[in-house]
Amino acid sequence: VVQFGAGTTENLDFVQRDIRYFGTEGGIDSHQPATAETVLRQRFGDCKDKVALLAELLTRMGFDATPVIVSAQYQGASSQRLPGPLAFDHAIVRVMVDGKPVFLDATRSQQTGAVASREALDFGWGLLARNGTSELTALPSGVDAVRVETVDTFSFPKLAQEGTLTSVTILHGDAAEWFRTGLASQPRAELEKAASADTVRAYPSVVASAPTDIETVTEDNTVRITSHYRTGDFWTFPQQRMLVGHFVLTGLAAPLRLPDQAARTQPYRLAPGRYVHNAAFEFGEPSPGTPRGAHFDESNPAFELHVRFETRPSRQNVFGEAHVVADAVPAADWTAHRDKVNKIAAHLAGGVLVSPFSVAQYDLVRSEGEALVARIRKGDLKV
Repeated sequence: VVQFGAGTTENLDFVQRDIRYFGTEGGIDSHQPATAETVLRQRFGDCKDKVALLAELLTRMGFDATPVIVSAQYQGASSQRLPGPLAFDHAIVRVMVDGKPVFLDATRSQQTGAVASREALDFGWGLLARNGTSELTALPSGVDAVRVETVDTFSFPKLAQEGTLTSVTILHGDAAEWFRTGLASQPRAELEKAASADTVRAYPSVVASAPTDIETVTEDNTVRITSHYRTGDFWTFPQQRMLVGHFVLTGLAAPLRLPDQAARTQPYRLAPGRYVHNAAFEFGEPSPGTPRGAHFDESNPAFELHVRFETRPSRQNVFGEAHVVADAVPAADWTAHRDKVNKIAAHLAGGVLVSPFSVAQYDLVRSEGEALVARIRKGDLKV
């Protein structure tokens, strides 16, 4: 873990939050940043102005800090483009700590936590704004970073009554910052409605039972959203033998969701990273049956999907993870990618089967059946 000196986090917070983002990008201001003294005095600037100030502050603290120009539009594909004045559209800072580069974005006003957890990810390539430098620098990827985690817990103390659903979603990094930006600019009720939209669509019978809890965890730059529901009429009884409920791993469907488009002429942008969605069904009394498990796995150049099922007498679990490993799908590969996603879509939802009999009832029926078979074998009864 990179250790930063005292005051580094405060300097990053100051530039991100107290220097207002505002660009005057006419004439020379379109490409030349204002001096650090100017930005500090006027208290505003665009990305390159804020970077100039942050780099100066870090340099005065004894760090080797260099501005880096990057492309938020082209990201990893920027290395495949010819040099030109429009090749880059954003600026960040590279700071060397213990011989290791750390990249920071001075415009992320909603970031929180330690500096080491706030690194700018997924820009692909950048150019160090330093005399004599012409080679692009590879920038850190978020392909292995956890982006969103969701846990849906269904609790049924008695199957004859409605249960509860507690849905907890943890947003990491960019997702947490976007949500905080929404909190600062939109009515909270609208954000709560948007946050619960996928759950309500997946489970039409649920009804909110308490206000949504939204907690900003500043230590690790996350947002935790907890929603509470009554399940309503959750179970069906189609075969007169088993109760059937259903689940949907909406947290995995979102990053793999396809647009309504039959063909493409441009690459399809993906958001690399890990997306986790688990569903747990808890029962107040054990259900007859033996523990069992199953799994589904898919791997291709764009993503990996892993879904695992576990069944226990008092609990059933579904563990799912989508690992998006590519930042884009080439137009030439679009049809194959679309077909793969359509094929695995069935594994993002499924049924939960529960016996309508308790273990005691099941044992009683089995005992009565065994006694009946014994009487038939003795000749006391004829079939």
